[in-house]
Amino acid sequence: MSDDDRSPGGDRAAPERSTPSIRAILFDIGDTLVHAARPGTPVGDLRVQPIGDVVDELAELGERYRLGAVTDTSVMTAADVRRALAGAGIGDRLEVVVSSVDVGAAKPDPRGLVAAMAALGVTPGETLFVGDADVDRGAAEAAGVTFVEAGGGRSPGPAVLAALADAGQPVDGDDRARRSDLRDAGATGEDGTVR
Repeated sequence: MSDDDRSPGGDRAAPERSTPSIRAILFDIGDTLVHAARPGTPVGDLRVQPIGDVVDELAELGERYRLGAVTDTSVMTAADVRRALAGAGIGDRLEVVVSSVDVGAAKPDPRGLVAAMAALGVTPGETLFVGDADVDRGAAEAAGVTFVEAGGGRSPGPAVLAALADAGQPVDGDDRARRSDLRDAGATGEDGTVR
């Protein structure tokens, strides 16, 4: 051991541990990015209605992170889902879309998340999964991915920004301003902790 490996007190310095940077954000679609259609709605009758400012939020997030979606459908492939999202300005914001039809399993099975991460070339530690349901949380846990709860008729942006800030990820240039914006959006408490 060299003297460079020792702390000022003479002990061996502990190796630095760094948490992986978030490189990708995956989203559930129904009731996370868009208002979910009633079960049994024919594919031809689907009308995509984005939730809140989701189109603008995806554009902003897409400047720093790779974006994708993992969704459960009974008959729609990823190509079908992309076509449905295209008119709402969401489909072109997502680098990858994976449907349960494509992977042969619905959430909480992690296969959809695993397929999306493989397509994006990211690891579970580099990924957030944003969803609104217990099956979304279960899929994230099974895949080893950090889960971010969103939904409730609200755009996912504030929850995603809070999770990124909590993970120490850059969202904008001024961390204090970001925390203030999150607090104003109801995503953090007065002390800055994520709710």
